[in-house]
Amino acid sequence: VVGALCNVFGDGTPSRHIRHFSWGQTGEACQELEKALSTCRKVMARRNQELSEGEEQRIRALFAKEHG
Repeated sequence: VVGALCNVFGDGTPSRHIRHFSWGQTGEACQELEKALSTCRKVMARRNQELSEGEEQRIRALFAKEHG
């Protein structure tokens, strides 16, 4: 299971469960929230969509729950 807003990369097989906002293969490193939101906005813009305020609030709440 891969969590939301992860960037999984590296050699070998990744973990079976990767936490939300993980960076790398093991899931031990965490993305910075503002960088994750920036990436999300860029990806959505390429699809002619915008990140709504409600979606951003849910992402921020998930980050706070996952990483305190």
